[in-house]
Amino acid sequence: MKKFFEDMELSCDEKVLKKCCGDRKTDYARALIECESKKTVFASAFGGARTRVRIENILSYKKLSVFSTICLTALIVAIAVTLLTNASI
Repeated sequence: MKKFFEDMELSCDEKVLKKCCGDRKTDYARALIECESKKTVFASAFGGARTRVRIENILSYKKLSVFSTICLTALIVAIAVTLLTNASI
């Protein structure tokens, strides 16, 4: 169950980062640190992911470029065609 909450928090972070740009990600990281510093034994703002891991992921997050998106899409299509047509390599 703990891994579920960690994955959920990390995916929420990723969704937030997709919508914000530039210095906003440092503001988001600061907000997480502030929430972590105010948590108590009875109530926590976090489900399980370690704050350090989340902050590192936030600060190193980069959106996919258009070229990367096109390459990834082409790869997925090639794999799908190969699997669906039973083609042998």
